[in-house]
Amino acid sequence: MDSGISATDDRVAADRPTLDRIFEPASIAVLGASADPAKRGDQIVRALTESDFAGHVYPVNPRGGELLGLAMVTSVEELPDGVDLAVLCTPAESAPDLVRACGARGLAGVVVLAVGFGESGMAGRELEERLGAAARDAGVRVIGPNTSGLLNLERGVNLVGARDVRAGGMAVLVQSGNMALALMTEVTERSWDGISISLGVGNELDLGFAEALGYLEGHEETRAVLAYVEGLRDA
Repeated sequence: MDSGISATDDRVAADRPTLDRIFEPASIAVLGASADPAKRGDQIVRALTESDFAGHVYPVNPRGGELLGLAMVTSVEELPDGVDLAVLCTPAESAPDLVRACGARGLAGVVVLAVGFGESGMAGRELEERLGAAARDAGVRVIGPNTSGLLNLERGVNLVGARDVRAGGMAVLVQSGNMALALMTEVTERSWDGISISLGVGNELDLGFAEALGYLEGHEETRAVLAYVEGLRDA
């Protein structure tokens, strides 16, 4: 794992398809990074460190400083060019503005972990509409909101916090974070196979089951897909 970026990363990022930059990122920004072990902003950075993610990790916190040996970036605007993916470990209300900022820096996608959107009543639905408008205006793809995150074991991309999961050829697509962990545990403990990619689609504001399945069809490490589906928006 590295906290630097080379002069060519900007051009490389621009040449890669958007979904490749999301599912197989070469660089990840963790917005709302924190030194508090109880917060997702610490857990995500720690999980990337422990997963031996080979790319660049940028913890983002206005206070600056250092986290797990990585220099903090004080704002999205201070990120270098060419960062592929951001994960938001921040309150729901901050998501629209942060997504716009990520778009201005050329990020391909944003994983929105927070709850408090369409699943939580009228105010949440209005906030989700604002998030969708921000993503469209900024040209940024969104996973979530209300998502369990993204896992790509071959690439060391652990935005789920999963532990003791074996890499293999089974992909997992779910709407429930608890179900994702249960399926990954079952595959690891009760089969010879392991997990390639796990994606929690959450509220499916943008990237959902249909597009994820299309991507996995051409994903070299994936041989089969396990899906837990509560409803399909695009059957």
